Amino acid sequence: MAAKPLRKEDMTRWLTLDEVLAHVGKSSNTLNRWILAGTFPKPHYFGLTRRWSAQEVEDWCQNTPTDSRDVPHNAVAGRAGRARSRADAAA
Repeated sequence: MAAKPLRKEDMTRWLTLDEVLAHVGKSSNTLNRWILAGTFPKPHYFGLTRRWSAQEVEDWCQNTPTDSRDVPHNAVAGRAGRARSRADAAA
């Protein structure tokens, strides 16, 4: 019995990190902050390789206002606390 051909709607395009960065126009550090803050779609892992669903990224771009895409450096929970702890330890 022959396999049924996949329809175009059934196929998901998986984007690499470089493709996502080019699409959103930000650095990998910013992208990682967005992921940790829960404001950007999490990647899907295939072994050790991470990929993003093109549809999820496109939906995020269409539904997120441009001015709200900037997440402050210390917006990720615990980040500012760790920085203070290191400074206190050095004193």
